[in-house]
Amino acid sequence: MNCSAFQDTAEVVSNYLEKRPASRNAQLANLELKLQGIEVNKSDPEEVLRGCIEYFRRNQRKIYCFNDLQRYLPGLDTRLYSKFEDEVFKIVEDTKKSSAIPQINAYKLEYSFQLQFENSKDAIIKTESFVCRCLRDFKNAGRADAGDTPSTIEAEPTDDLCLLAAMALIRLHDAIAGSTTNSVLVQAAGILEHLLLKSPHNYEALLLLVRIYLLLGAGSLALKKFSKLSVKQIQYETVAHNLFTRLATIHPQSAPPSLDLDRKDYDPQAGLRQALLFYRNAESATTYSLSTGLDNGSYINVEGSIELRNDLKNSLCRKLWALEARRLHRIVGGPSISQYDKIVLNKSPLSDKRSFEGFMNCEPRGKPAFEEYVRVGPFQKTQAINALAVSDALFTFLTMVSPKASKLKLSPYLDFDINSAGNELTSAEKMNIQVHHRLLKCLAVFTGETTSDAATVDNTLSIVDAYLEERLKVLVNPDSKTNGTIDLTPNSNPASPAPSWIFLHEAILLLETLKAILLFVSFISKNKSSTSGDGKAKINALKNRVEAVVDEVRVQCQGLKTRISSSGMLGHLVDIVHMRPGGLTGTADLEGARTLDAEIEGLMDSAFLELFCGSLMESWEDALDGVISICSTVG
Repeated sequence: MNCSAFQDTAEVVSNYLEKRPASRNAQLANLELKLQGIEVNKSDPEEVLRGCIEYFRRNQRKIYCFNDLQRYLPGLDTRLYSKFEDEVFKIVEDTKKSSAIPQINAYKLEYSFQLQFENSKDAIIKTESFVCRCLRDFKNAGRADAGDTPSTIEAEPTDDLCLLAAMALIRLHDAIAGSTTNSVLVQAAGILEHLLLKSPHNYEALLLLVRIYLLLGAGSLALKKFSKLSVKQIQYETVAHNLFTRLATIHPQSAPPSLDLDRKDYDPQAGLRQALLFYRNAESATTYSLSTGLDNGSYINVEGSIELRNDLKNSLCRKLWALEARRLHRIVGGPSISQYDKIVLNKSPLSDKRSFEGFMNCEPRGKPAFEEYVRVGPFQKTQAINALAVSDALFTFLTMVSPKASKLKLSPYLDFDINSAGNELTSAEKMNIQVHHRLLKCLAVFTGETTSDAATVDNTLSIVDAYLEERLKVLVNPDSKTNGTIDLTPNSNPASPAPSWIFLHEAILLLETLKAILLFVSFISKNKSSTSGDGKAKINALKNRVEAVVDEVRVQCQGLKTRISSSGMLGHLVDIVHMRPGGLTGTADLEGARTLDAEIEGLMDSAFLELFCGSLMESWEDALDGVISICSTVG
């Protein structure tokens, strides 16, 4: 923008602001001019500072104030931001008795620009102080429980205080432990559950709890919370991914039924079928909309209908849910899934409309959004779907009545490169698909899609045997028995582990691969050259190894279940909800201020805490029972 144009624009904005000083757009345009004016020497950072202070003063009672200022504050150096912070403090002090929103905006600014989520004592103390102040202000707001009429309770701005506290704890512990999957998730879940007692329809809290419960391996609780979101229609395209992503390898079985829930709300298979039914119905609905638009001459609507129809037909989520439903079927059984064949075989470019706007985000601009820290594994895109299709093709071929006479072509999957999907898959998924791909390439010899090689079957059996041997060594190694678990007694020895999503994910994927190996062995056993001499001996050895691996998975799950149900575990969980971050002890760390354990004890009553912790223990037991039941189907 040249100087003349800048001056003219500034004059227009200034004149408009004089007439409509409350206009949000005009105020933002004024701030934008101050920021861009630095480039043409018509402004300086001091001007931006004054503009930000004035914007906060005028919009302090608006919940959008923080989001608007995020663009302009990063340009201030430490000295200028300190001035801004001082002015904000004065403004908040003057208004805190009449409104909580200015303080909430100030907390969001502190989270974004002042908190350092790192493993240092200073950072830990600052974060604990921040969390304590948020929880104290929420308590002082004096919101009553929703009681028996939760439908009349609307979300309040003060709800953000609990969300900020939970988010700060999750981010801090992610920095301390190097992983989000740890016991702090129990604490964060407890804070959010307390919030839902007061504000049962808070969308951001419910959505975050779905993610947290999935990360904790508490799939039945995730299903229950997801039902509160009342997802329907196009939300299966934009929101449902928060539950359905990798659900088949975390909680494939139905959760305990509930009188107040539909089947789709506690049974993953029913939920996925409902989602896929939306896509099928959408095809006829968009076709009708097209026809109506043409009849009425509404060509703009026709264009929109065509775009929507194509997006839904080639939806990434649609294909992902179809693959997930088919995986559920092969893991736990259920009704036929053949109606999803066309969806899985569709090779058209995929449309991705997944949305993450339901999560609160106070991370600095240009940094990963908060929801990325609570994702259940790497973000799945087209290459991950191609990888999942390899597994699907393998099972589809092996479970056909007459595989050799099948019309299913294996050749499209033979050149798949696992490295192309490397950053979209978990380590367990990569290992799983590598074995599946090897089996698929061997089967292609029998279908004539690759050149016959007498050594192919023998080599494949040797590779699979080595894989099983390595898996068994890992499983029986005492040091690896707590892999993928959450230590419920982080400050004592020995550990008291509970299954996180990683443990369940790895166990279920391993059992799925064992099923694939047995189906493969059954298929090649019908070939005479494979069932004589060394071939027969190798097949028998494989079966024995599969049985040994299954037994070890079962033993580990039973051991975890026993520890979870042992006496004292409820008390350990309650202690975790009260736990201070980073192992801080005593009260001196906060210079005489109340510490987190004291704040939480004053916020939540013991009856609520025991009920919450008890439901978490039941969900873990339910998840482990699910894995144990899958073990009984392998063989």
